[in-house]
Amino acid sequence: MNTRRINSRTVSLSHKTAQPHKSVVVLGAGKSLDNNKQKIKTYIDENNSLVISANYDFSKVIGRDMNFVYFSDVHRIVDNLPSFRGDIILSALAFCCVSQLNPVGRKARAVIDSVKTRTVYLVGRKNKEYAYAAKGVLDIDSKGRFDYYSLGIAGLGALLSSLVFCPDKILVAGLDEPTEQSYQYKSNFDGTKTYYGKKEKALKVVKFLTLSVLPTIQSRGVDIETFDDVVLHGITKQEHGIKVIG
Repeated sequence: MNTRRINSRTVSLSHKTAQPHKSVVVLGAGKSLDNNKQKIKTYIDENNSLVISANYDFSKVIGRDMNFVYFSDVHRIVDNLPSFRGDIILSALAFCCVSQLNPVGRKARAVIDSVKTRTVYLVGRKNKEYAYAAKGVLDIDSKGRFDYYSLGIAGLGALLSSLVFCPDKILVAGLDEPTEQSYQYKSNFDGTKTYYGKKEKALKVVKFLTLSVLPTIQSRGVDIETFDDVVLHGITKQEHGIKVIG
């Protein structure tokens, strides 16, 4: 991969530096991941797909190594990175958090420094995030930013980040809750549930997906595919141009 180094451990990742890949698979931690694990593995094998997981290593679930794990949360770096064998993608905000000299940042930095055989990629711009939209469409703050990080949706960050590989198509699985109807908890692939929060927060997730993430991807001529039981935060797939397969 042709890369531009920011420092000795971090490499800038963009559509100008990443190796193009026609097929990318993005995996979140929702229960639809486990429901479709054999279909996902078959899809990856048939399409020679590059695989990005969000915050977790799902290699044991689908029986195939991840190429990258995308981290938007420094706590997940501390908990999950040591067992992961692929390369690392940090969101801009995670990179900033790791760079800070607070206890969590120091722990995350120590974990990253301990995995010396892996490359750390930075996607996005430091101190800025991904969702730029007209004021009033999304909840833009006084600095002109949309605070997607506080929504706790690493899967959508990983989905946006997959664009740097200039794919023709992206398969999505495990991106399920929260939805407008089911907003208090997120159901995980291992059967556990994670408390999420208020309905207003879930509505922001749906807005971010439908008004920013999907239009950004589709405007680049990229097809988005998924399976019938992938909830995708409760949106109507056909209405939003998402192809349901197998």
